[in-house]
Amino acid sequence: MTKPLIKRVGGKRHMLPLIHSSIPKKHRRIIEPFAGGGVIFSSFEKKQRKNAVVNDLDPHLISVYRVVRDNPQSM
Repeated sequence: MTKPLIKRVGGKRHMLPLIHSSIPKKHRRIIEPFAGGGVIFSSFEKKQRKNAVVNDLDPHLISVYRVVRDNPQSM
């Protein structure tokens, strides 16, 4: 099972099987409005994540994800 980049209250890791079973087989874009620890986003294959939209209201959290996106070797 996918581990989140960071641990957040209200994590969705335990719901991954239900979430994935609810997604249409021919989806083109992943939109995650409440990224939190990012477990849903990271549970998809790399090619599926290419067109993803990830959002959260916490500007500090989004800053962390931007650093990881722009400098993945730093992790």
